[in-house]
Amino acid sequence: YKNAEELEKAYMELQQRFSKGETPDPEPADDVEESNESSDYERYDEEGTVNYDAVKEAYGDNLANVFQESGIDPWEMNDHFYQNDGTLTEEMYDRLNEAGFSDEVIDAYLGGLRGQLGYVEEAPVLNSSEINEIKNLAGGEEGYEQVVQWASENLSQTDIEAFDEVINTGNKAAVRFAVKALVSQFEDAMGRDSDLVTGKATTKGAPYRSMAEVVRDMQDPRYESDEAYRMDVMQKLERSNIKV
Repeated sequence: YKNAEELEKAYMELQQRFSKGETPDPEPADDVEESNESSDYERYDEEGTVNYDAVKEAYGDNLANVFQESGIDPWEMNDHFYQNDGTLTEEMYDRLNEAGFSDEVIDAYLGGLRGQLGYVEEAPVLNSSEINEIKNLAGGEEGYEQVVQWASENLSQTDIEAFDEVINTGNKAAVRFAVKALVSQFEDAMGRDSDLVTGKATTKGAPYRSMAEVVRDMQDPRYESDEAYRMDVMQKLERSNIKV
């Protein structure tokens, strides 16, 4: 599209119409191939080409201009959307991408439209890379398991259920926020330098619970090469009450 600012205006215009409940062409043609005059005559001219004046009525001038300059038939996409559970084909996504719309913009609009029209959407599923990224907020797999274990033993059932509910949405932003909040609670309780979360030995907070934990930290290469790390281990050992 010629101007990114104009494209943004077109999208904002569509969002404004959508927020007012003015969804474009709320019903598909009864029969796309053998349409009756009252439905498709407004959408296509007598030669079967898109009537962009009708597009402007439904989508606004700016977005209609985007469609026209990009050779996009919005009625085709509209019909497909309603006849296929609120989805578009990859080819349609590609055409919209070429017109300047990112997948995120398309998904945001279609998601809102599906919600308004009552479509039931399956919860998104995080991929392995996203899961690893989120677990790294707690220091990786081991740290995440420790934080979750702590939560199961120290949080109220209501808080646990609320956390699980967010996790089950599969919404990356929401899940990330919930995990960061849980890690913050864990650190408040166990000490900001909890070693599984930050990768450093604990200088405050929980003591060693067993000799196995002591041996683990002493076997860390930093115990021999890093005086500060070694001092942290010794201070943590002094706070501990374990039997050899």
